[in-house]
Amino acid sequence: MSHADDAFTRYEDDLDFTAGVRVMRAATGTAAEEVLASTAVLLLPPLSLATRRTPVALDWLDEHGFSVEYAHAVRLTDDRIHRIWKYQIADHDADRIRIVSQLLTCGPSLLLAVVGPVRDGVPVATRLCELKGKADPDRTAPHHLRHRLGAANTFNNFVHMPDGPPELLREAAVMLPEQDLFTLWKRAGAVPSGRGREDALSLTPATGLPAGASLTHVAVAFRRNLLERLRAARPAADLAEAERLVDAEAAWVASRSPERPVELLAEFRSRFRPVYPLLRREVDSPEPPLTAFAEAESALFASGFDPARLHDAAEKAGMPLGTRDGIVFNTEWLSLSLRSRELDSVRHI
Repeated sequence: MSHADDAFTRYEDDLDFTAGVRVMRAATGTAAEEVLASTAVLLLPPLSLATRRTPVALDWLDEHGFSVEYAHAVRLTDDRIHRIWKYQIADHDADRIRIVSQLLTCGPSLLLAVVGPVRDGVPVATRLCELKGKADPDRTAPHHLRHRLGAANTFNNFVHMPDGPPELLREAAVMLPEQDLFTLWKRAGAVPSGRGREDALSLTPATGLPAGASLTHVAVAFRRNLLERLRAARPAADLAEAERLVDAEAAWVASRSPERPVELLAEFRSRFRPVYPLLRREVDSPEPPLTAFAEAESALFASGFDPARLHDAAEKAGMPLGTRDGIVFNTEWLSLSLRSRELDSVRHI
């Protein structure tokens, strides 16, 4: 590490970075630069872990010549999130900060440290970051990790990695207590053994969340339950056609895996049409179940929706969204909003 290197001098006054450098040097001694160049860290966030993406990530790492040497369960907090993204967070609005915080703090994450060969002078952390693919799953290719994991949208994309060695030193020091950080670097500097693979599997739930992080699964089930609530409240209403259509959706979704949420959502949109207009003709008052149905359907068909109105209507209908379902809707809304802002900026060029 040369202090003439701008990538390192950028963080020279950062307390987490200086702590990371100190611990890494203590663990690796004279091999510090070599070990740093051959090491990378990736974080599987709570929904990635809860939906059992770990085996997929491990297989992908094997295929690309990386050996998992360390695995540790990490519980992120708002403070840790702000420290990890402290150089980017000033550009984020309050909604983005709130939703990303919910996404990253809803359960344990899994931190993996891997080692591999340095190629053409490119450190492993930099190379692996490039291989993970873009945040937006629509911009990933089949060889990218986020594509293989089945990322759901720009924010719920199942893996985070530091951009390169300086960020690795800083972020690892944020996520791990000093003794665990020392162990990580000790193992990274030892002869590769792959011992972290079994540790990673042991820290992964035995079964994944039903419906995974698939907006299609979550929204179709939620709308079906809302329709049942409307039927109970209005037994005389003619809801038969709406019920038939929603039952057909539910049967189709039940036959599909939630592991490829982007592809599944595109196929759903090609096969089905909105049901809300039909319902609105039969239920003329804007009661909470109908409002929640409309918002969930807007999310399904990317026609714009208001997550605050969805959450409020669900609460008033006696069907509050669970943590996972709320994250699925919120991150989809945030992704659609970001894409809309990007399109608007292009139009104004």
